[in-house]
Amino acid sequence: MENQVNNQAAPSVYDYRQYDRIWRRVSPELDPYPEIRAEADRTPQTVPVHQTTQATTPAPAAGAPAGGLESLPGADGNPCCMGTQARVSLEVLAGFIEEESADRRHYLTLARRVRSQQAAALLRSFAGEKQEAVQKLRASYFLITGERYVPAVMVEQFRCQPLADALREVYHQEACGGYNYERSAEETMDQCLTKLFEEQSKASFRRAEQVLELLGKLIR
Repeated sequence: MENQVNNQAAPSVYDYRQYDRIWRRVSPELDPYPEIRAEADRTPQTVPVHQTTQATTPAPAAGAPAGGLESLPGADGNPCCMGTQARVSLEVLAGFIEEESADRRHYLTLARRVRSQQAAALLRSFAGEKQEAVQKLRASYFLITGERYVPAVMVEQFRCQPLADALREVYHQEACGGYNYERSAEETMDQCLTKLFEEQSKASFRRAEQVLELLGKLIR
C-alpha cells in the first residue's frame, strides 16, 4: 500500500474545501488545517477533464489474486486437479466405468430372477449405487479430457444358478472391486481421483459385507 501511494503523483496543493461537508457532518466543532485550507481558498483549483469522465477502478480486495480470474486454480489449461497427472489413469478410469456398468446390468437381471424379496431389494439397491458410480466416473473422465465417455453396449448371457451361488459371485465381485479401487487410489498421482477411488472402494467393501450378511441367513 505504501509503495502504491508513493508511486502516485501528488498535487502540490490539496483542495481541502471538498472535505468541509464531511468534517461538518462528523465533527462540526473542528476546523482542521485552518492555515493550509486558507491558502487553498486563495489558490484557483483546476480539475483535469479526464478525472470527471474516467471511471475509477476499485482496488483488489486484500488476499485477492493479482491476475484476476485467470490466476485462480483450475482456470488455466493444466488445473491442479483432474488435469495432466490424472491422464495417466484414463485407462483405469475407463475400465471402472465399463465394470460398474456391467455390474449394474447384472444386478438388475438377477433381481428380476430371484425369488427372495430381500435379495431382490438388495440387488436393486446395488444397481442404483452402480449407476451413481458410473455417473461420477464419467464426470471425472469429462473433467480430465473434455470428452464424454460412452460405455460399451454388451449383450450378456444369464446363467441360471441357485441364489446362494449367485450371491457368492456378487460377493467376490464387490470385494475384488473394492481392492482394485483401493490399489488405484494408491497409484494415481491426482488427489481428486484418489478421493474418488477411495470412496468407491469403501462402497464396494460395504456391499460385500451386506452380501455376506445375507448369505449368513440363507445358508443353514
